[in-house]
Amino acid sequence: MKRLSLGLFALLVTSTAWATSIPLLEGTEWGPENGMGQYIQFKSGGEVFGFTGCNTFIGDYTQSSDRLTVTNLSVTKMRCDGMDGAEAAFLDGLRGSHRVDMVGTDMRFYNVDGRWILGLRQRG
Repeated sequence: MKRLSLGLFALLVTSTAWATSIPLLEGTEWGPENGMGQYIQFKSGGEVFGFTGCNTFIGDYTQSSDRLTVTNLSVTKMRCDGMDGAEAAFLDGLRGSHRVDMVGTDMRFYNVDGRWILGLRQRG
């Protein structure tokens, strides 16, 4: 019985632990779980493409272990009523990204101070 209990305990611990090294993001798409259609796609060659809920964007990313930076974002300038706050929060989270943690299909973005600034879920 002890052996089974230890096995279950180990399983529970590993299933909730955030990974310190993330898999390659190239070819994946992520968006906020309760977002407004927002997403980011990690393309080959270190490029990103996405949608803010109102505007589209392109840019660059670099990834190494748990480090992820999104830079050089160019965003279209359509005006969409009621989206300013959600759009700004999404873009600020991407721009401020310094480190990420992952568990399963969830990824958390942290700024340079270690503060959690954005949470995304991998999309099918």
